[in-house]
Amino acid sequence: MREDLRETWDETRTEVREAAEDVGRSAHQSFEQAVEVGAMIGDAIADRLPPGPTAAAQKKGLDLRWLHLNLNIPAVIIAGAAWWGVGPADGLTDSVRTDGAAAPLGWVLLVVLLAGVLMLLPLGSALAGAVAHLVTALSGVLWQGLVRAWRARYLGYLLRLVVAVVAWVVIIGFARLVWRALLTWLTGV
Repeated sequence: MREDLRETWDETRTEVREAAEDVGRSAHQSFEQAVEVGAMIGDAIADRLPPGPTAAAQKKGLDLRWLHLNLNIPAVIIAGAAWWGVGPADGLTDSVRTDGAAAPLGWVLLVVLLAGVLMLLPLGSALAGAVAHLVTALSGVLWQGLVRAWRARYLGYLLRLVVAVVAWVVIIGFARLVWRALLTWLTGV
């Protein structure tokens, strides 16, 4: 009786395995067919949708989105006001006025190089190693926080606006520096 049960079990197990493989193949084929049907439906819907609000401007070459006017207009206004001592970037403009147009870049490079030196120095003591790990961890957390904030809707806009204001302050500072040098060269004074 045991041998009959074993033979029956072996036959049943083989039949079940073959049936399961057949079901798996048919499910995979059904999934591929469903993906193809979904792609066809998506293409049909996309063909029926009206063009975007900027489609006419793009056809005529009048699309101005590449100018990022939503960032540059407020940034130019804030940077211009900062040059006359009105805005929040007054300290940056003073730095550019006194130390030249590359002064803000020097401060950024100082911080980056200091962090890089602290991360790359082979420190011997346990305290120095802990400080190096702390600096590495904090710089990683700061970077991840900036990336997340940059992708956020409103906070990302404010960060982009700050970057645009700094860029315009440096551009205006460099233009004023060149203008003064040109006037000095032309007038001799």
